[in-house]
Amino acid sequence: MFIPTPRAWTASAVSAASERVFAALLRDPAEPLYLAKLAVETSLLARRYPDLAADQPTATVLRSVLMKPEHLAAVDALHAAVERAATAVV
Repeated sequence: MFIPTPRAWTASAVSAASERVFAALLRDPAEPLYLAKLAVETSLLARRYPDLAADQPTATVLRSVLMKPEHLAAVDALHAAVERAATAVV
């Protein structure tokens, strides 16, 4: 699960940042990347991130599931792509 860290640490800001990262990853002309969006109850996120302001009932985060052992080789490249996109848009 990927949770962006926008300056405003609110559920709505996390959702908006997740949407921007999602769109940026799809726009990459060389290697577009699709991650799934997941709506998580803000109360669940607050258990791990107690400073998160619950200004809406859910927050959208990004997730990816790699199901085959051979996908393990792609993890570093996938992580780098997500980090680049997040740095560019968050």
